[in-house]
Amino acid sequence: MRSTRLILATALVAVGLPLAATAQTSSPARCADGTPVGSRTCSTEAYLLEVLESRGVEEAMATLESLVAADEDTRRDAHSYAHAIGIAAYDGSEEVGEVFARCTPAHQSGCYHGVIQSYFSHQLARSGGQLDGRLVNDLCREHRENPDARWLLFQCAHGMGHGLVMLADRHLPTSLEGCDLVGDGWEREACYGGVFMENIVHATVPEEAVGRPVGGAEHAHHHDHGVTATAATMREEFPPLREDDPLYPCNALPDRYGAACYAMQTSAILHFNGRNIAAAARTCGTAPEMFRPICYQSLGRDISALSGQTHSRAIELCATAPADYQPWCHTGYTKNLIDLTADPDDGFAYCRLLPDGESKRFCYVAVGEQIWVLHDGLGQREALCGASEAAYVDACRAGAGLIESAAAPAPAGAGRAPALPGRG
Repeated sequence: MRSTRLILATALVAVGLPLAATAQTSSPARCADGTPVGSRTCSTEAYLLEVLESRGVEEAMATLESLVAADEDTRRDAHSYAHAIGIAAYDGSEEVGEVFARCTPAHQSGCYHGVIQSYFSHQLARSGGQLDGRLVNDLCREHRENPDARWLLFQCAHGMGHGLVMLADRHLPTSLEGCDLVGDGWEREACYGGVFMENIVHATVPEEAVGRPVGGAEHAHHHDHGVTATAATMREEFPPLREDDPLYPCNALPDRYGAACYAMQTSAILHFNGRNIAAAARTCGTAPEMFRPICYQSLGRDISALSGQTHSRAIELCATAPADYQPWCHTGYTKNLIDLTADPDDGFAYCRLLPDGESKRFCYVAVGEQIWVLHDGLGQREALCGASEAAYVDACRAGAGLIESAAAPAPAGAGRAPALPGRG
């Protein structure tokens, strides 16, 4: 049976490890007007979009890698820049799959998400802003029908969540209702993850919430089976976050959204508490019991960013969680490592550092879950899990869907929750 497990998306503050760039700059990068990148008239985003226009998606992403390697600020914000490249890359004149294929998975797959977001906006503009189940379910059909494209299917569904937030003029319940139209449970959860990620990004660092829908709310109208920006403006105000309530909006929404919401919530908690990991761990302890494990998994995802993927530091920070929930923290950290690079070896390297016991077992299950998303072939999954320590091969195999096991039971409502593609 196909899993409905979340792939709980991308770390909002996670920093992407530089991948090999195909283009390197030997002198300071400059915009077309001659001003250096980072100056008042030549922002990093503006420079990347100039490269995109003149040399295409591949060169724009390679240029981003060069900038990331040279500048810590660019490295920190690389997901947003990749997202901007994807949004600008799709202008409606080509098949979306062709543009999508030019992106890379670097920086939490921001380019993929941007392409889908832009495609979604173009389609809605053409239909007068009307959103219905047919349009939503047709969006990712190409990847749904390809058994080898599960990872890209996640990127598509997650990117749709980003687009729905903008379409709904950032009204969270309306955005989520758009995801409710998705027929497949696994894709629907990925869509929810995109919604919650975009909601937190815009509320905490609005300058990094890139892109706007094509056409705008003035072209939209509401009907019984649709979700539009106009519909959102007619509804009761729903603030994206609340500083005085660290579990909001998760505690103000129906439980069907709880797993995806709590999977991102520590990014909001840490934003308001000054990035105090220990305090965030205590806050997760006040979440409803059914969602508490997923909150600690979210904490591990954010620890990936705040530790700069320094494994020893991550182990120290996960130790601030209660002992029963530390395995979930390590799960979140491990999943985000693979989210950054789409390489299970990065997760295996971390698992080997953990002491024998539940945290190590959960770690290997997490790697297996990411392998499940990245690779459809049974043989390939078996081979990859073979890199596990001997005592934990079956933990990885369970995560990869190769054997049935209770190796890491998920909290009620969450299902198996890989953070990458399977995001967020």
